[in-house]
Amino acid sequence: MEFLEKQGILFERNVDLKRKTWIKRGGVSAFWIVPDSSAKMEELILYLHNEVMDFEIIGSSSNCYFLDSYNPYIVISTKRINNFELRDNQIVCDCGVNMVRLTKFCIAKGIGGFEGFINLPGTVGGAVINNAGCYGSLISNNLVSVSIVVNGQKKELSKLEMEYSHRNSYLKSHIERGIVTKVVFDASNYESSELLKEKSLKYGSHRKLFQEHKHPNLGTTYCYLRFKKLPLPLRLIHALLQKVVNFCFPHSPEKISMRTKIFLFFRGVGRLRYYISDYGVHCFIWRDGDADYFFKEYVDFITKNTTEARLEIEIKGK
Repeated sequence: MEFLEKQGILFERNVDLKRKTWIKRGGVSAFWIVPDSSAKMEELILYLHNEVMDFEIIGSSSNCYFLDSYNPYIVISTKRINNFELRDNQIVCDCGVNMVRLTKFCIAKGIGGFEGFINLPGTVGGAVINNAGCYGSLISNNLVSVSIVVNGQKKELSKLEMEYSHRNSYLKSHIERGIVTKVVFDASNYESSELLKEKSLKYGSHRKLFQEHKHPNLGTTYCYLRFKKLPLPLRLIHALLQKVVNFCFPHSPEKISMRTKIFLFFRGVGRLRYYISDYGVHCFIWRDGDADYFFKEYVDFITKNTTEARLEIEIKGK
């Protein structure tokens, strides 16, 4: 692509997305483009808009499921757009900044409000769109403004204009399909660096105990799960078994695993059980090559057995 060469933007041709994506899924992309600054990315997006060319844009892809049948023509990666700086009690961030890196910086500088994001996979851009929240840290509490490109125009959104709610935002709701390029965070909440470090260590340990980390996954696949009630006799037996588990397994991780297994047994999931995390029904795991087939069964299971459920991951190519 001549434009890319003129702008000095790195790219690869005919890239197998399994080599690039978080859970090693996806087809082949004709162009895998990796700009190294937000300015170059903005120019690239404006060019593609003017040329009426579709593209996908991803950060770490820790919340994206690319179907193997999906062969996007262009994928833009933000992994090299990763600069940030502290300016007058504000942090100005590129969209591709890794959340763990930003969190460690804030802890070292004694900037509170970010310590809960320790070990959170993903980039600033994705966290801002999803209104990420962990252990008391919440993106919407720290945000000042977001710079986006939308419909070929540059635009800035304030915290109020982002219309944040639980795990949702103006951009995630697709009210406007803007692409995040830069983010400004409030950095005026100063605390003891040692205290923030202690908190982050505690949160990191808790994450390892209570969240899936053994098998490939995209975090919370579904949230707001409201399961339909079982018939009364089964409901009573299920409740009794859960009490037995609570008594016999006082250690919480074991208790969660047993409660999940019992819950799924009563729902009759069969072989699908192998692809659901012990840490909860909300998390699907890609254990092997058959996981894509069972993911469809998982979605069907959730749809049939709940009165309310919201898909939290982004499925590319459906």
